[in-house]
Amino acid sequence: MALPLQVPCLYTQSLFVKDKLIKNKPDKNLCLYIIIASLLIISAPLKAQLSSKPAPNFPISSTSLSEENNHRSMPVTPSCPNSDFSMGDFTNWEGFYGTFSNPAANTGFVTSTSNPRHLIIKAPGTQDDNTCQGLRTVPPGEAYSARLGNDDVGAEAEELRYMLTVSDESTLFIYKYAVVFEDPGHNPADQPSFTIAITNEAGQVFDSVCGYYYVYSHPGIPGWNRCDRWSTPVLWKDWTTVGLDLSPYLGQTINIVFTTRDCNQSQHFGYAYLSTSCSKMQMSVDFCSNHGSITMSAPPGFSYLWSNGAKTQSITIVDPPMGHVDSCILTSVNGCKITIKSVVYPTSITADFSFVIHGPQAEIPFYDLSTINHDAIANWEWNFGDGTPVVSHEPNPKHTYASRGTYNVTLTVHAPDGCADSMTKSIKVDIPSKIFFANAFSPNNDGLNDVFIPEAVNVGNYHLSIFNRFGQSIFESYNLEEGWDGTCNGELCPEEVYVFKATYELLDESKSETTSGTLTLVR
Repeated sequence: MALPLQVPCLYTQSLFVKDKLIKNKPDKNLCLYIIIASLLIISAPLKAQLSSKPAPNFPISSTSLSEENNHRSMPVTPSCPNSDFSMGDFTNWEGFYGTFSNPAANTGFVTSTSNPRHLIIKAPGTQDDNTCQGLRTVPPGEAYSARLGNDDVGAEAEELRYMLTVSDESTLFIYKYAVVFEDPGHNPADQPSFTIAITNEAGQVFDSVCGYYYVYSHPGIPGWNRCDRWSTPVLWKDWTTVGLDLSPYLGQTINIVFTTRDCNQSQHFGYAYLSTSCSKMQMSVDFCSNHGSITMSAPPGFSYLWSNGAKTQSITIVDPPMGHVDSCILTSVNGCKITIKSVVYPTSITADFSFVIHGPQAEIPFYDLSTINHDAIANWEWNFGDGTPVVSHEPNPKHTYASRGTYNVTLTVHAPDGCADSMTKSIKVDIPSKIFFANAFSPNNDGLNDVFIPEAVNVGNYHLSIFNRFGQSIFESYNLEEGWDGTCNGELCPEEVYVFKATYELLDESKSETTSGTLTLVR
């Protein structure tokens, strides 16, 4: 069976203001933990003829792997830094440019021209004009994409290469691509084209079927779109996600090579958009005992056949028995197959924590004491009960309370498989009342000590009055947040000594006090 067009597989007096000299004058929650033994079976796929160019007849390998699956979210890129262009540049990528016959004739990135041949695009991107505004230049959910090639002509060609050493954490490579071609109707060998290949360090293609993708501009390609805005029709393919199994190359250093070409007759363009990532080839499983059901998700970029006959990426199983086994056959577009299996075992995650109060109004450290019987805790969420934002991803945070009282502190911990448990404990915070008035201030609009206002903690029923040297009241406030700005009836008050009087209640002792003193206004 021939597959002619698409085969993708792949963070003096001393005045002081605020001590600064300004002038010399548990419950347990049992979840079910998933250990997945991923049995990767690469079957011998159908031989495919790629477009008008036959794929080289490399032997197709058969590999079997068994590994423990931790069921973390997919996909991530711990072993493939910046493969998704998340740094906003081409770090860790190699760039090349040349002509139709030699795309890698020159090393480097052509990014400084008015129409770059290698371009990083930040989300949300724009609509591509050549597709009649039909194609968004950054795929949904991604922060960046890269455009390889442009809509200039001249038989130009470009390459991007990403090198990685395949490890257990990078056996799944996901690439998202979109392609835009003019279709001048030349012979197939001269048409604009796009190629993806997995090569060794010497540049040799590992696998002519499962490690190779080639498509040239041609009318009638299934799943492609047409734009007739220009004199020459434009064919374009919307964003497509493809999964590439790298497990046959475990331990090897490989290059994933993306190539775009204009037409060989120099008058018509071809370019592509890319976004990639890598992760571990495994299922994602959400299963907690109190849920009563399990949701199993296979990696993106394939077609699927589950053991129960379902053909969706995810399935839900109600009340699965202990030790339940399920499998899914992943098939890439060209017929390369991978079988992954999972076995369900119990897990337990229990939230707990302690804290130490060192003294009144001190910063309080909290310590995580939570346990999980498999893996490591994936996230901590701390709610300190005082209306401040929840603190996440921090096992041992510190917190300072603004006022006295009893607070309910809740810690919620999350397992990698989505299970969670919470623990709430009460904490009594005693904050002593205190109030301080400076003996000078400088309302000169320099942003420093421009307002006479006390520093107060745990104080209420407040009343402040300011008097001039004639005993006239010139300012009054009942709000600790409202201070005197040095004006009198809307005019600037003169530089001199004023008298203040304040009454207030120390809330920690339920005691009323009166304080008075002199205040020097300095400009």
